[in-house]
Amino acid sequence: MKKKLLALVLSVIMIAALFVPVLTASAAEGKVVVEIGEVTREVKGTAKVLKVPVNIVENTHGISGLLIEVVNTDGMQTIASEYGDVSSTVTDQFGIETKIALNYTIGTTTTMVGDNKTKYNGAYGRILADTTVAGKDMTGTGYLATLFFLLPETDTENTVYSFKLGDIAEATNNDGVKIAVTMKCKHTATEEQVVKAATCTEAGSVNVVCKDCGEVTDTKTVGALGHDYQAAPGTTATCTEPGKLVEKCSRCDDEKTKEVAALGHDLKETSRKEATCTEDGEIVETCQRDGCDYVKKTPIAKLGHDFSGKVTITKEATATEKGEMTTACVHEGCTEVEKAEIPVKKVSVTSDNVTVKAKDDKVLPADLAKTDSDTAVKVADGLAVATVFTFESKTTNDDLSTVEAEFTLDVSKLAAKFNNMKIVSVKADGTTEEVTATIADGKATFSGKVGGVYAVVGTAVKPVSPQTADATNSVVYVVLALLAVSGLAVIGKKRLAL
Repeated sequence: MKKKLLALVLSVIMIAALFVPVLTASAAEGKVVVEIGEVTREVKGTAKVLKVPVNIVENTHGISGLLIEVVNTDGMQTIASEYGDVSSTVTDQFGIETKIALNYTIGTTTTMVGDNKTKYNGAYGRILADTTVAGKDMTGTGYLATLFFLLPETDTENTVYSFKLGDIAEATNNDGVKIAVTMKCKHTATEEQVVKAATCTEAGSVNVVCKDCGEVTDTKTVGALGHDYQAAPGTTATCTEPGKLVEKCSRCDDEKTKEVAALGHDLKETSRKEATCTEDGEIVETCQRDGCDYVKKTPIAKLGHDFSGKVTITKEATATEKGEMTTACVHEGCTEVEKAEIPVKKVSVTSDNVTVKAKDDKVLPADLAKTDSDTAVKVADGLAVATVFTFESKTTNDDLSTVEAEFTLDVSKLAAKFNNMKIVSVKADGTTEEVTATIADGKATFSGKVGGVYAVVGTAVKPVSPQTADATNSVVYVVLALLAVSGLAVIGKKRLAL
C-alpha cells in the first residue's frame, strides 16, 4: 500500500513539472521599450518634412509580432514611412544560424480609413510587424522604422516637437504572452506643477513634469515672494496733528505704518497795518492749507517820535533875547514838531580847552562847541600834528566862517610832547598856512574865523631811553661823590689849623 501511494505522489510531481514552464511563460510579461531617435528636417518631393526614426532600445523576452501607433502631440500628419532593419539570429541543434527579422506593414494617415484616420487628429503613424521565421522570437534591438511628418508653415529650426505612443502599443511572443510596449521619453516638453505655493514669508516648490509621459523630472524650490506693499487708506497729516502712512501687502494681510510729522502752518501775510509814532501796527498771516483757518497776528510796536532830523531856526537868539528852533519828526506821515529855546548869545564861549571871544561887538551862539576835525593835515617834513579842531553850532543860521574871533588855547599838556609848536589854518584839501600866534606860559593866543579849522603842530619830543637815563644818573652820582670828598678835605685842613 505504501509503495502505491509513493508512486502516485511521484506521478503528480512529474505532471506538475511539465506545466511549470507554461505557467512561468504565461506569468512573464516581458518588456519592449522604443524611443524616438534624432529627428531631422528634409524636403521630400515638394514637402518639408520631419524625419522621425523609431528604435527598439530594450527587448527582454523576444517578440513574434509588434503593433504600435506613434502620435505627434502637435497634430502633424504622417505622409510617408521607411522600413527598419532590426533583427536577431538563432542557432538550431545542428549549429546552423538563422536570421530572424521583421515583416513590416507600415501605415500612415494617408492610408488609414474610417475612424483610424481621425483617431489622433490624423497625426500618427502605425507600425505593424511580425517575425520572418515561424515559431521563433526576434530578440534584437535597433532601428525599427522611420515616419515622416509634414511640417507646419510656422516651423523654425528651433521648434521642438514631441511624440508619444497611441492607444495601441503591444507585442506578442510565440508563447502567446502579450508584452507591454512603452516609449522612452526624452522629456522635451515639460511644465511646472505647483506642489506648495510660495507665500510672502515661506518658500514653495514646483515639480517639473513631462507633458508627454507625466514623469517628474525635477523639483524646484520657489523662494519666498516677499511682501508686495501697496498704498492703503491712512490718515492725512494736518498743520498741528501727525498723519499715518499705511501700506498693505496685496498677497496677505500684513501691513506696515509710518508716522508722518505734522505739516506746520503754511503762513502767508494777508494784511498789514504799519505802526506810527503814536499807534501800534499789526501783521496778519493766514494759513494757506485746505481746511485750516489758523490766523497769526503779530503786533508792531509804535515808533515814537524821532526828532533827529534837520533843525529849523525860527527865531535867532540875540545878546538879550532867546531864540527858537523847531525839529520835525523824521517818520513818514508824521507832522509832529518839537520846539526848543535857543539861549541868548554870548560874547565869549569856552569849550574843552579853548576860549573863543568874538570881535567887533559880535556875539556867539551859546551852544558853540569845539569838535575834533577829521581833515587830513599835510605838514612839512619834521613836523607832527598835535591836535586838529573847529567850532560848530546847531542853534544859528549865521555863517560862522565869516565871524572874526580871538582864540585862547591851553597847550600846557602838549608842551611835554612837542617842541617849537605852531598854530596853522587847515584848508579843505589838507594844506596849511601858519597863523600868527603867541605861545607862552602854556597858552596859545591867535585870531581867526570861528568856523575855521585849526591845528597845533610841532616837533615831537623823543622819549629818553632807560640806558640814557642810567648814564645820566651815573654822572650825577660821580659828581656828588667828588663834591663830598672835596668837602671832607676842606674840613680836615681847618681842624689841623686849629
